[in-house]
Amino acid sequence: MYYAGAKPRSKIGTMAELEDTTAKKEIAKCCRGRNWFDPFDWFRAGRLRTGKGGQMKIKSLTIFLICLFLSVLGSLTLACGGGDGTPWCPPCEVWDRQLGRCVYNCIRPCEGCITGQGCKYACEPSQCQGCIQGYCQSTCEPNNCQKCVDGRCVSDCNSNLCQECDGKGNCKSKCDPNNCQSCVDGQCKSTCDPNLCQECDGHGHCKDRCDPNACESCVFGECSVCADDPELTCINGNCCCAPNGCGACDGTQYSDNPTGCDGTSFLDACNAHDSCYGTCGSNKNDCDDTFRYAMEITVCAASSCKVSCVINAETYYYAVASGGGGAYQDAQNCSCGN
Repeated sequence: MYYAGAKPRSKIGTMAELEDTTAKKEIAKCCRGRNWFDPFDWFRAGRLRTGKGGQMKIKSLTIFLICLFLSVLGSLTLACGGGDGTPWCPPCEVWDRQLGRCVYNCIRPCEGCITGQGCKYACEPSQCQGCIQGYCQSTCEPNNCQKCVDGRCVSDCNSNLCQECDGKGNCKSKCDPNNCQSCVDGQCKSTCDPNLCQECDGHGHCKDRCDPNACESCVFGECSVCADDPELTCINGNCCCAPNGCGACDGTQYSDNPTGCDGTSFLDACNAHDSCYGTCGSNKNDCDDTFRYAMEITVCAASSCKVSCVINAETYYYAVASGGGGAYQDAQNCSCGN
């Protein structure tokens, strides 16, 4: 190949000769727009031409070999870069003309260089990662006891064990042992049995809510006094025979109004007599005398059947005075807890 305005030369074969400006232009012309991976394109660019004497033009061959050498080494600084005059850069980098070097091009938030793929979103959804303030971070909250399972943030606390997070990354039981609670099928339930009338004392112990001093006992989950027996009454924590009018505790019953006249009922006097017998430490004679007085003075004195009323009152009085010893002793034993 010959250059205009220049004397022909036989060969160009040394690196010193490449300093010639015309040679540089020829190299740039050769390299610019070439397909770097097509050897035939390179052959066409640096083809060997034969003159009249059949000799190869050494200058064209030399330019071809230099361009090919530069392409192999990736040294594209002689206007032989990506076809537009820019040098070749590694994956995920681009040429910065101002800095004169390759710079990292993955600059979008949470973007990274992935082999064979270039700049890609780098966060892993399967690891529960999300882009937070420009960085790939886990979206699970450790303070809420969360962990990543199959791409989802789930609690590390076991609900079947009634566990909950304390807000500091620790799982704790929701059940309160001081309230006698335990975990049953994932729910906090009381260990106290309501059918036995139990309740928690606030210190982790079940106690009977029925008061034995009030003669209470548990009947079908409810506290009842003396088993709700109307013939019994609670005296000092004992279920004793209740006042039952003019009758005995064994069920024997006498008429409350033996006279049959209006206003001559001995019911109140008989009940008061029963209560006196059932008072611990009471005196039997005092109880009997009070009974007699209540019948004759309180009831009979105001009755239109006074004579008949007094006769019946005396009969009742002597009945308890002479035969009420057993009833009195039973009532004393019960009321005094003997």
